[in-house]
Amino acid sequence: MPADLPPSWVPDRVAPLVATLDTGFRLTAANEPLQRLLGRKLPGSDEATLLDIVVPDDIPLVLTAVHRLDTDTRTTSLDVRLRHVSGRVVHTRWSIHAALPGKVIEMWGRDVTTEHPLRERLAESNRLVDLATRVANCGIWTWDLVTDAFDLDARASLLVGASAPASVSTVAD
Repeated sequence: MPADLPPSWVPDRVAPLVATLDTGFRLTAANEPLQRLLGRKLPGSDEATLLDIVVPDDIPLVLTAVHRLDTDTRTTSLDVRLRHVSGRVVHTRWSIHAALPGKVIEMWGRDVTTEHPLRERLAESNRLVDLATRVANCGIWTWDLVTDAFDLDARASLLVGASAPASVSTVAD
């Protein structure tokens, strides 16, 4: 998004949340969906910065991402929690772009709050499966029925006589 255009021109289906920042992290523009998500008008008379709306524990993530924009990349991705004016936390995923190092930062993002509990449950399920396989001293194999690819973890490889975790091209192999 060219820095001289307002963030409202980006269609919501492409990036529901759009904002621009100056070099001091001040929000210079924010589209209506982002303002509704945070429960406040941005940019406002209080000259809110991105760091004012980010959950404090996530500020180092933001600073690292912006530093990467200034040093080695023009675009980076970032998952960050933002604070609604009521104190409620919203989980967001952003693509951040700097047209030129040290200049206006453009941000396109989306609200992933509803995905967050699912990701936590999936991570917990994966942890429990890993624990169960270690305790039961058994191996895990996967078979992709679409590609006919077959994978064995380290324990399953040992059980079938392979020396290391294996990926074979087909079940027949």
